[in-house]
Amino acid sequence: MLEAVPWPELERLTSDSNLGRDARWHLANIALTKLRDDPARARVLFSREMKLGGPRKEEALFSLIRTHVKGDNYAEALRLADTYDRAYPRGTYAERIAYYRGWLPYDE
Repeated sequence: MLEAVPWPELERLTSDSNLGRDARWHLANIALTKLRDDPARARVLFSREMKLGGPRKEEALFSLIRTHVKGDNYAEALRLADTYDRAYPRGTYAERIAYYRGWLPYDE
């Protein structure tokens, strides 16, 4: 079980057999974009989504990269960007990945 979140009702939904996957997805996005201080929680949830596969796998990988960017872990973000480029050479987020490749080395 993950640490408590400000939205305990969403946390309860994560174990629901019908709603759990969507609830985890929304919690991951909240942790990444709203809490901003909880990239570790977002990483756990996005990583789980990637392992499950399905239509959100590409976005989950891109979002996982973003958690590392937000945490100033640029080496890991770039390593995952390589994974993204191999899996999705013409992917939805390919241009943003290229931007990160150009920007991250100079942001240190």
